[in-house]
Amino acid sequence: MPRITVNDEAKEISEGTTLAGLLEELQLGGRKGLAVAVNATVIPAAQREAKALAEGDAVLIIQATQGG
Repeated sequence: MPRITVNDEAKEISEGTTLAGLLEELQLGGRKGLAVAVNATVIPAAQREAKALAEGDAVLIIQATQGG
Protein backbone atom coordinates (compact mmCIF):
# COMPACT_ATOMS: atom_id res chain seq x y z
CA MET A 1 0.00 0.00 0.00
CA PRO A 2 1.42 3.40 -0.92
CA ARG A 3 2.21 5.77 1.93
CA ILE A 4 1.51 9.48 1.61
CA THR A 5 1.29 12.38 4.02
CA VAL A 6 -1.89 14.38 4.57
CA ASN A 7 -1.30 17.65 6.42
CA ASP A 8 2.00 16.21 7.72
CA GLU A 9 0.41 12.96 9.01
CA ALA A 10 1.41 9.61 7.48
CA LYS A 11 -1.41 7.69 5.79
CA GLU A 12 -1.61 4.45 3.81
CA ILE A 13 -3.85 4.48 0.76
CA SER A 14 -5.02 1.83 -1.68
CA GLU A 15 -3.21 1.55 -4.99
CA GLY A 16 -4.93 3.77 -7.57
CA THR A 17 -6.53 6.14 -5.05
CA THR A 18 -7.37 9.50 -6.58
CA LEU A 19 -7.34 12.83 -4.80
CA ALA A 20 -11.15 12.89 -4.97
CA GLY A 21 -11.24 9.39 -3.45
CA LEU A 22 -8.98 10.49 -0.61
CA LEU A 23 -11.21 13.48 0.11
CA GLU A 24 -14.26 11.17 0.21
CA GLU A 25 -12.42 8.82 2.57
CA LEU A 26 -11.65 11.79 4.84
CA GLN A 27 -15.33 12.85 4.64
CA LEU A 28 -14.37 16.05 2.83
CA GLY A 29 -15.78 15.21 -0.60
CA GLY A 30 -18.02 17.91 -2.01
CA ARG A 31 -17.15 20.37 0.73
CA LYS A 32 -16.94 23.95 -0.51
CA GLY A 33 -14.01 26.20 0.32
CA LEU A 34 -11.31 23.53 0.18
CA ALA A 35 -7.89 24.28 -1.21
CA VAL A 36 -5.91 21.12 -1.94
CA ALA A 37 -2.30 20.82 -3.05
CA VAL A 38 -0.23 17.76 -3.94
CA ASN A 39 3.53 18.20 -3.70
CA ALA A 40 3.07 22.00 -3.42
CA THR A 41 0.93 22.20 -6.60
CA VAL A 42 -2.68 23.33 -6.15
CA ILE A 43 -5.14 20.91 -7.76
CA PRO A 44 -8.39 22.56 -8.94
CA ALA A 45 -11.61 20.81 -7.91
CA ALA A 46 -12.33 19.88 -11.54
CA GLN A 47 -9.06 17.89 -11.72
CA ARG A 48 -9.24 16.00 -8.40
CA GLU A 49 -11.00 12.94 -9.84
CA ALA A 50 -8.22 12.46 -12.41
CA LYS A 51 -5.30 13.10 -10.02
CA ALA A 52 -3.90 9.72 -8.96
CA LEU A 53 -1.89 9.67 -5.75
CA ALA A 54 1.44 7.86 -5.50
CA GLU A 55 3.97 6.72 -2.92
CA GLY A 56 5.54 9.68 -1.13
CA ASP A 57 3.02 12.31 -2.23
CA ALA A 58 2.45 15.16 0.22
CA VAL A 59 -1.15 16.36 0.32
CA LEU A 60 -2.08 19.65 1.98
CA ILE A 61 -5.75 20.38 2.65
CA ILE A 62 -6.87 23.81 3.80
CA GLN A 63 -10.47 24.71 4.67
CA ALA A 64 -11.37 28.35 4.06
CA THR A 65 -13.12 30.05 6.96
CA GLN A 66 -15.04 33.26 7.30
CA GLY A 67 -14.12 35.92 9.75
CA GLY A 68 -15.05 39.39 10.50
